[in-house]
Amino acid sequence: AVASPETVPVSQVWLIVFLTYPIAIILIALFPASAAALTPATSNPPRRTPLPTPSERATFVFRHLVGYTSAVLLTVATTDALKYYVGYFRPDFAHRCFGPSGDIPPSLYSNVTITSNAGCPNQSGHLNEGRLSFPSGHSSITFCAGLYLTLLTIAVAARSPSDAAAQV
Repeated sequence: AVASPETVPVSQVWLIVFLTYPIAIILIALFPASAAALTPATSNPPRRTPLPTPSERATFVFRHLVGYTSAVLLTVATTDALKYYVGYFRPDFAHRCFGPSGDIPPSLYSNVTITSNAGCPNQSGHLNEGRLSFPSGHSSITFCAGLYLTLLTIAVAARSPSDAAAQV
């Protein structure tokens, strides 16, 4: 396989992560069934549930944007640390290592036999990137974002006094 640009550029992933999901958090804050849905659970819920004030909505949005951003950044840091520790080859590592000639000895192409970049005849600047295949950064960021939004939606729905919350 010939080295090619990423299928989904990192810039698009960050745009989705830091634009789409925060908009969903803001929408959840704008359309709650009651103020109780946006505030942390208490042992004595009020009998009458008024609509949330703008201050309560702003606090909800701020708290969850900070929580969401922290979760995504922790996921990125953990994923990058694991990539350097695991060091699995990308599918195009043989092309990076042995060059475009396609003369790839199968016995040499494994994480066990190629333990350093010194074993590669082609010493281009992209060898280290070729070792950062697993775990997938795109997948881990998407999973983190989706899990945060799912748990947030379940928590808001569980505190909502409406009949729709019973369906969650």
